Amino acid sequence: MAYKESDIMHEAGDFFVLRQPNAYGRKTAEGKTRHDYNVYRNEGTHSVRCGVFTLPDEARALAMAIAECERRASGGRPDVALWNATIA
Repeated sequence: MAYKESDIMHEAGDFFVLRQPNAYGRKTAEGKTRHDYNVYRNEGTHSVRCGVFTLPDEARALAMAIAECERRASGGRPDVALWNATIA
């Protein structure tokens, strides 16, 4: 699949968050395409997905994906802050 640069929502170190249409074709209450947010690690010639965030509340899913991206980039351990993430 090809993605646009505008689909990259956040970058930190070797990691990035990619917005993708929901794999099951789910829609929002307004009938718009719902998106999933995936955390990838750039491996040079390819990228490896290492996290998927899909929630009815897309803003929360994005915030959690960004928090996970930052955590992985800093070499940190999973912690409660990930689940309390908010968009700044």
